[in-house]
Amino acid sequence: MFKGKDVHDLERYEQLRQLSIQIMETYSGVSRDKIALTFASDTGYATPKVDIRAVILNEEKEILLVQEKSDGRWALPG
Repeated sequence: MFKGKDVHDLERYEQLRQLSIQIMETYSGVSRDKIALTFASDTGYATPKVDIRAVILNEEKEILLVQEKSDGRWALPG
């Protein structure tokens, strides 16, 4: 459930949630229902969750990877 100061916050959060579901459905090919269920499990304030990664190559065309602390797997830096 959304947290907010008043009914206006809750209305804006719901509008943001519906727009986010629409965008995810359009670009991911995942069903609206599945996205809505995933978003429903997110608690707290409605804020963007952005992750930016970059491909970094040296002169030898070697790619830079970093090891994630969360799971120890290798990923692009970001």
